[in-house]
Amino acid sequence: MTTSRPAILWLLAVFALVTGGRPALGQAPNATVSDVAVVGNANISREAILGVVSLKAGSPFSVESVQRDVAAIRDLGYFQSVTHHEEDTGAGVRVIFEVVENQKVTGINVTGNTKVPTADILETMTTKAGDVLNVPRFTKDLDRIQQLYRDRGFLAYVDVNQTNYITPEGVLNIPIVEVKIEKITVQDPGKTKPYVLLREMRTKPGDVYDSKKLYADLTRIWNLNILEDIQYHTEPGSEQDKVIIVLEPKNKKTGQVELGFGYSSQQGLIGRVGLSESNLKGTGAAVGVSAEIGGRFRSAGVPPLSIEANYYQPYIDSRDTSMSVSLYNKTTYRFSNNLVGNSGSGQAYEVRRGGSVGFGRPLSDTRRLQLSLRNDNIKTYSTQTDFGSLSDALNNKRDSNVASAGLSFISDTRDVRLDPATGQLFTLGSEVGHTRLGGDDLLFGEGGSHSGVFAKPALDYRRYFALKPRKSITTPTEVLAFRLKAGFATGPLSFFDQYFVGGADSLRGYTEDRFWGKNQLLANVEFRMPFGDSLQGVLFLDAGDAWGSDLRGDPDRFAGLLNWFQHNGDINGDGLPDDRPEASIYDQYEFRLPQHDSFTLHTGFGFGVRVKTPIGPLRLDYGISKEGRRTHFSISQAF
Repeated sequence: MTTSRPAILWLLAVFALVTGGRPALGQAPNATVSDVAVVGNANISREAILGVVSLKAGSPFSVESVQRDVAAIRDLGYFQSVTHHEEDTGAGVRVIFEVVENQKVTGINVTGNTKVPTADILETMTTKAGDVLNVPRFTKDLDRIQQLYRDRGFLAYVDVNQTNYITPEGVLNIPIVEVKIEKITVQDPGKTKPYVLLREMRTKPGDVYDSKKLYADLTRIWNLNILEDIQYHTEPGSEQDKVIIVLEPKNKKTGQVELGFGYSSQQGLIGRVGLSESNLKGTGAAVGVSAEIGGRFRSAGVPPLSIEANYYQPYIDSRDTSMSVSLYNKTTYRFSNNLVGNSGSGQAYEVRRGGSVGFGRPLSDTRRLQLSLRNDNIKTYSTQTDFGSLSDALNNKRDSNVASAGLSFISDTRDVRLDPATGQLFTLGSEVGHTRLGGDDLLFGEGGSHSGVFAKPALDYRRYFALKPRKSITTPTEVLAFRLKAGFATGPLSFFDQYFVGGADSLRGYTEDRFWGKNQLLANVEFRMPFGDSLQGVLFLDAGDAWGSDLRGDPDRFAGLLNWFQHNGDINGDGLPDDRPEASIYDQYEFRLPQHDSFTLHTGFGFGVRVKTPIGPLRLDYGISKEGRRTHFSISQAF
């Protein structure tokens, strides 16, 4: 059937009459918005929604504006869907936004977390129970949770795809997956056997990744003192929640040969040789032997050869027990005024022959017990004096035998033992043993011997504060360091088993071993500032004393003997020889270095430098005290 042209025109006329001849809704030129409404919202206020809508009553209407406003409402994050429709009010276009809100959160269920408490996770979240679920905010909460784990040294992610993250009842599920260590490997171990490094690690395969624990492990490895550097990196594991730890050790030269020569007016030419290895066959064990020989035969009875051998094994059983053994027949020079405290120019020889053995067992990562046993034969001699055979005239030989056992409790939280920046070292212990003293009729009466049981308890506390954090284990930083030492003794002690204060390692500015006795109290403070990686400057203050010796001599007796020698045996000047006065080695010590029976505060202060070397920090200190100014040289930090 066909329709004539006049009929079509008639139909168009009827349509125009019905519609009033107007364009489609919203398409009329210059259409305006008469009203904006929101429907479907129950918990999110109309004002909050309209706050992001650009269309207002009286504003021009356009489809593009409506679409932009729909997107803005959707971006609020509170709604499952956002739609719209419009109505012609005659005065303009009424825009109606229809929203369907997300569920209201009735509770939050955190699962899978073992390292970060649920309360901390909930606190870091901005989504709370009672809120309408806001998806963008919740997404940021997931990032915050992962960042919280990273800040505490862990790795984790939230597997929101693992389950429906919000239940029909409104419970929000947060399934946390903590990343675990699949395995630990050693890259290019070189000389050091991998088990030597791995046995120091408390981090094990299957553990949750913990960067702080790994840093402590690396510090523990570094404290073996067999590496030049130790780092690690991670590699992806076989699954998303697993990583591989790869250690990167850099071995250092641990074998050392020491050859040295010196000259002393008392000893002539002195030679020294030493061999040591602190990583024996890559096992972490240490062995060393050293010998020193004097070119001149010293005082009568002093052996020309001094020798010492040491062995250390860090693990001898499955309980991580360590063992050290030392055998020696060594001569030590005491009361030295030289730059190097035992340089062979002291006022006394101590010849110690014997051996010691020690065992250590950890109670935890930072606490351990230490047992030591020793048996010594100790001989003490006076050195030559300005008056030729005066030392031979002295009752100068002291022969003592000591057998003892010591037990100490040690708590050590220092970061780097050779140069600590943080932590503390606390040692409390006592040595108990038997001493036989002999060779001094003047002090002990007829027979000149004295023996008995002694006890020697002592405390050593050290504390370190980093004024700036270390950038790495090997990087020095500014440090404030403190030390407190205290001790006392009961029963007979051999002379050089007493407490000594004075010199490079205790009271700087004084001669080595300046004060001695059966009691000791010492405090030190140092400010350490690095100048680059290998040089460190130090300011120090020392204060303390040792006092109350049972082995004090009579300086007047030695003065009498000295006077007799100065007058060639004729004190009265009558041409007739006078009897030679008696004096002992203790009289000589007291004459040269007066002692006291009660605590007397002595102080020293000054500055110094530390130079990093393969054998440890070389230390040079300039100390000032009321007894003068002295330069002290040693190896390693004072404490």
